[in-house]
Amino acid sequence: MKGSLKHPGTSYRVDGHRRTHSVIYQTARADLLGLVSLGLLEQTKEGRAFVFTAPRDLSRRMKELAAQSLKTFSRCQLRKSA
Repeated sequence: MKGSLKHPGTSYRVDGHRRTHSVIYQTARADLLGLVSLGLLEQTKEGRAFVFTAPRDLSRRMKELAAQSLKTFSRCQLRKSA
């Protein structure tokens, strides 16, 4: 994601992610689909291959996700202490 912040619009494919991070195909696919579900990547299809692209507003999306996660964490901590 660090590279995507510097270069918005960067595209990724499962096989490239697999090779770069030395993981099996299923792990690479799950990683990228997980980022799609968080709203941090957008998924399209080119031929038979899925392409995952970093949105232009990735930085904003990451900040919003971090703020949302912090709120959720804080609520959980309040419930534990009550």
